[in-house]
Amino acid sequence: FFIINFIMSKYYKLGDKIEIKYKVDDIELSDTSTITYYHQDGYIFTCGHCFPKNALFDLGDLVYSSGFDTIDENKEIAIIKVKPEYQYMFRPILLGNINNNCYNNKKATLIHMDKTYIGKIIGKINKELPIGKYKLSSNDIFNHSITKLQPPYYLVKHDNIEVKHGLSGSPWIVYDKEFKLLGTHIGKVKTNNNKFISYVKPIKNIL
Repeated sequence: FFIINFIMSKYYKLGDKIEIKYKVDDIELSDTSTITYYHQDGYIFTCGHCFPKNALFDLGDLVYSSGFDTIDENKEIAIIKVKPEYQYMFRPILLGNINNNCYNNKKATLIHMDKTYIGKIIGKINKELPIGKYKLSSNDIFNHSITKLQPPYYLVKHDNIEVKHGLSGSPWIVYDKEFKLLGTHIGKVKTNNNKFISYVKPIKNIL
């Protein structure tokens, strides 16, 4: 009875982690993946390396993953369809579409496991950015090293965010007359003055 009651009372929302697993030969490995967005039609969206093609999820089935170390990995998206009998366990939160708007210097909020972290949008990268060092200001430099990411994507500056299992897949939200999903957290690099730059990949065609 206790187990059934626990399962019935568990609800997932954006920024929460779901339990996934991998099967390697006869060995089963446990892992987690973070919900970037849950659509009211029963679809979970996250980053591609968060839910590779060989990942398994007891409550749903993989629709598509750009995967990790694949020809499509730079798309950084995975879509999972939750089985109808489990969709009650997920809470959809309606967010507006960013519509390719410019949000330079606008505040953005990261949601990760019921906690929020604030950053500032540096800009939108619309074409391939060569690897190397880039100036944000006269005394603020970051080393661009996350190159396996297809434009467009956003850069968000913030203080260090220390979490136990990583931020990948966590949603970044921006307010522009309404709350909008900026995209999914892919990775971060450090600046020369102990700040951090997060790479945020928009999720297209979900609204």
